[in-house]
Amino acid sequence: MSGRIKHTGVIERVGEGHLVVRIEQQSACAACSAKGHCTAADKKEKMVDVYNFDASEDYRVGETVTVIAATQVGMKAVNYAFSIPFIVLVAVLFAAMRLSGSEAVAAASAIAAVGVYYFALYLMRGKLREKLSFSVERENI
Repeated sequence: MSGRIKHTGVIERVGEGHLVVRIEQQSACAACSAKGHCTAADKKEKMVDVYNFDASEDYRVGETVTVIAATQVGMKAVNYAFSIPFIVLVAVLFAAMRLSGSEAVAAASAIAAVGVYYFALYLMRGKLREKLSFSVERENI
């Protein structure tokens, strides 16, 4: 493994201090020659905000670029988005069940705790943007 995640995309918008790049995310099935006859083929377009780029370069809308992130960035994002909330959910569920004895109270508490966790992530999005950043480089034509 190269330690980097790369996706080719097209610049949709150039803003003050950031780029918006449209990437086409494909499953392995999407590249298969039989995809037209199979319902498993999956292809999605994603919009990626890129803040970590060389602002001295003149990027233009419609230009093809490669969006790059370190593999560790992807793993951190998965942890923040899925692993930690799951641990919070389970921990609060069991603690609330033990303290209250009510399944309804435990379930509501666990869901509320995960909601608070995601709201805290939202409030910290500026700091997370620095830790979970993409970079961009021009396509070699």
